[in-house]
Amino acid sequence: MAERRCSVSRQPFDRFIPFRPNLDVDSSYARIMSSAPSGSTPRASSVADCSQFKTPLSKEYTRLLSESTPIGRGSILPIRRPPATSPFSKRMDHLFGVSPVDEGYDSPGKANVHRRIPASPECIMDMPGLRDDFYTNLLDWSVGNMIAVALHQSTYVWNAESKECQRIEIYVPDVTSGYYISALSWDTKDGNLAIAENKGRINVCDVEKMATSRQFDAWSEKCPVGVIRWTDYGLISGNRKGAITLHDMRTKHPHMVCLTNGSAREVCGLALSHGTSCLASGGDDGVVNLWDMRMMQKIRSITAHTACVKALAWCPWRQGVLATGGGTSDGHIRLWYAQSGDKLGEAFTRSQVCGLVWSEEYKELVSALGSATPDKNDLILWNMKNSEFDPVARLRHHMARPLHVALSPDHTTIATAGADESLCLWNTFPKRCSQRLWSPWDRSPLNPSSYIR
Repeated sequence: MAERRCSVSRQPFDRFIPFRPNLDVDSSYARIMSSAPSGSTPRASSVADCSQFKTPLSKEYTRLLSESTPIGRGSILPIRRPPATSPFSKRMDHLFGVSPVDEGYDSPGKANVHRRIPASPECIMDMPGLRDDFYTNLLDWSVGNMIAVALHQSTYVWNAESKECQRIEIYVPDVTSGYYISALSWDTKDGNLAIAENKGRINVCDVEKMATSRQFDAWSEKCPVGVIRWTDYGLISGNRKGAITLHDMRTKHPHMVCLTNGSAREVCGLALSHGTSCLASGGDDGVVNLWDMRMMQKIRSITAHTACVKALAWCPWRQGVLATGGGTSDGHIRLWYAQSGDKLGEAFTRSQVCGLVWSEEYKELVSALGSATPDKNDLILWNMKNSEFDPVARLRHHMARPLHVALSPDHTTIATAGADESLCLWNTFPKRCSQRLWSPWDRSPLNPSSYIR
């Protein structure tokens, strides 16, 4: 058998390596990839348009290029700086999974350069029967990592660690068809849960024993209790008649001290400053009242908004700074200095501000915004390091108003409950990795641990 040899034929070819030392690659790539609008013709830009950016060497290159290229065909790979507004700037947010901030807000700042904010919640739970009522407070997160949410006539407690859910049913002897739970709040010490009804009754429940320990009326008249908050010595409640009631829980029969706003408008929001005795209350008339709970008297009234004020939050790292949010016809978030009543800043959201939450670690403010348009029910993260509203990201999932918002005890996760009957958990503030600081002793040759491998 004859031996078969395989021969490889080589074809001579010429390889051309272009030499372009003065070419601006970034600008050329942007001009090539950006498509012109349909029906429009490319602009016959002359190479002389870029004369202000040229060096003597690039001018000579441009002259030679213009002699060999017809002017009517437009410029080829022009040597110029990148445009002020890159055509790819609007696409970058979608690539990294961070929802862009819509019109009316500035572009995201530099606060999230080393942090990726998830654009979708890490956990979604169905909440059938969640009442679509702006004047209620039906969500709270305890220091024991338990989430309480009220669904019509029942309260459910979900343990975020064990993922177990319990149902709290309150016995109401004269229950009617219009009965529902209007507000709830966790005790910051004992882990008790206070549940308020639209008939004016407050129930204090021991979650571990699943039993009601106390039951009393918040006001002499039967009217819905819209908001309740715990203090070191009792409960504070606000009702639809415009009254704020302090219930001293240290006695067998809770002693009541009533504070009036001076008007019959509903009390929508309450916020007690941490470490102080200053209480902020927001009403349906847009007025924010500041109270001294030691003297039981009003300190100051601030005409903050032109609509209902439900969202109130004290800044955790700047004592005396209060954030307030207005209703639908107002749509503003404003910062106030409580001691003088001066306004420090504001932002117009064009939506109903349903809740506000601060992040001390990242120096950010989260606002839950509700609107009649499904694509406007969002969470906005604002960078507040300099008391200026610098938008960082927009989180979207709720198809209806996110009525309630709460922060986890470790200050990393936000819980939102919306009128779309869903509860979402957002991991917006992850813990930063602590970097080890090397001391001179760690590098010293006398340190025996430095020889251990």
